[in-house]
Amino acid sequence: MIDIPPEILASAFEVGVLTWGICYLPPICLVCKEWNQVVINTPHLWGIIEITTNSDGKFLLDQIARAKAAPLTIFVTKDALNSRSLAPAIKGIVALSPNWIAATVPQTLLNRCRWINLRDSLLELSITNASDTLDSLHFFDGITQTPSLRPPALRHLSVDYTYVYHGEWDDYFLTPSIQTLNINGSNYDQVPLSSTLDQLSKTPNVRQLSIHHIHYQPILPERSMVVYLDSLLSLTVDWVEFPSFLLSSISCRNLKSLTIDPCPIRVVQPQASSLKLEECMNVEDIPNLIRFLARLPNLAVLALISDVLDYCPEYYGPYTDENDILTALASPTGARSGIGGWLCPSLRELDIEAEISFQHLLDVVVLRGCNSHDVESNGTSDLATGPPKTLQTVIAYICGEGTKESREQLRSLVEEAYCTCTGCCFENFTLTGESIFLDIEMILLTG
Repeated sequence: MIDIPPEILASAFEVGVLTWGICYLPPICLVCKEWNQVVINTPHLWGIIEITTNSDGKFLLDQIARAKAAPLTIFVTKDALNSRSLAPAIKGIVALSPNWIAATVPQTLLNRCRWINLRDSLLELSITNASDTLDSLHFFDGITQTPSLRPPALRHLSVDYTYVYHGEWDDYFLTPSIQTLNINGSNYDQVPLSSTLDQLSKTPNVRQLSIHHIHYQPILPERSMVVYLDSLLSLTVDWVEFPSFLLSSISCRNLKSLTIDPCPIRVVQPQASSLKLEECMNVEDIPNLIRFLARLPNLAVLALISDVLDYCPEYYGPYTDENDILTALASPTGARSGIGGWLCPSLRELDIEAEISFQHLLDVVVLRGCNSHDVESNGTSDLATGPPKTLQTVIAYICGEGTKESREQLRSLVEEAYCTCTGCCFENFTLTGESIFLDIEMILLTG
């Protein structure tokens, strides 16, 4: 272990301090002389400072002194701010705020700092207890008198919704430099969707976005309210009321991972784009889903498992490309609310597990099946503007409707077609030589 380069040891020790706290270092110093020298000569190890009610004030002051001018990573709990014994240490880290590179702090502590001292060094900020009183006057003091020629260093931001929803703080924190944004909302207050969209419009290059505990007002957004997040790769929506309103207003053509909780929706495909929705929609959500799909041109796999797809048009109006998924997929203007043109032009696999209209499904396959002819919906041939012939696999309730000829036609237009009816499922088990007894036993046990 003596031959390990000091910089490698320092990196390993840093992981230890981030995991177990500063108490990790004293035992390390006792291992050998060389390790002790690495700890002594690496100030940034001491720059990982955690202040809680259990912290020792004198030890913290010694730690701050050892950190010297090294970059600081700060963790402070709100309760620690009320301790007199910790007051000198709190004052010390505030004085060193120009050295902060990462901070998880209560809003009341952030109010003691100044943005002019943080903006050029702070890379990661997580604000806790953000419902406390704002002090914009002190925090932004001097920032307008000394404008910077470069954008803030801040890349990763996690804030309470009440905190972010404040015009002046929004303008300084939410910038095109933000790559990770985590918004935690209130459990009670309803907010307009426009406020979130306005915030997202200020972070067009965000790559990871998480939105939690926000209750939107039950008002359908206007079509023009669309935020384009072309760099977004991961989107998490957790305990958000009316999530379809939010999703239908975000265009994220390169999205790889979509998670919506507590609804059972999870899409994690590092190299593919897929979306699976299982029993998590109402009929009223379908138009918003279509508008969301219109902003996913790279979607390759779409699985919809929901009885609401078989709604009665007598109660909800006739099928159109705005309220019916299959009609939208068969329409040359199905994506007009997003990128325009055909809905999901890269679609390779379509899984519809509901008692839908067979004719509507056949219309989609005739137009978009990989083995179909190059004709548009109006019957004219046009390779340039015709429907995309990418659909290779169809999984649906095929045997229940249609004639034998129409079912054979559907199967001929794609590479694979699977029927989800009970008879076909049992037949598939038999043809492949697999036993169905275990499946029957599981159904009986769970049934």
